[in-house]
Amino acid sequence: MALSVTVVVAALLAVAGAQAFVAERQLQIDALQQQLTSAVSESQTLQLARAELSSPSRVLAFAEHRLKMVAPSSIDYVQPVVVGPTVAETARNVPLPPPVPEVAQATATIASPLHVRPARR
Repeated sequence: MALSVTVVVAALLAVAGAQAFVAERQLQIDALQQQLTSAVSESQTLQLARAELSSPSRVLAFAEHRLKMVAPSSIDYVQPVVVGPTVAETARNVPLPPPVPEVAQATATIASPLHVRPARR
């Protein structure tokens, strides 16, 4: 009889402990659900605020009043430039002038490694 009373008491204590554990976990779940609800609400509020801040009418009003920007009275378009030949293409098509004899002779004298002038005294 004592053994069965001990088993019943142990079972009741185990059930009470399990219920306390479940109750504690339920409180944690409720707190997390409340945090989730709060975060979702804040996210929706921030998305609405972002949508309002990025609306074209607000951006235009901000540009006009705070930044003192104005819409142009007319728009001038720049005409595209027709690109001509490059310098390299032009240089290929232009013949070189004939060499000047004096310059050619002086260049050959300077460039010749075998030509050595004696020193004057």
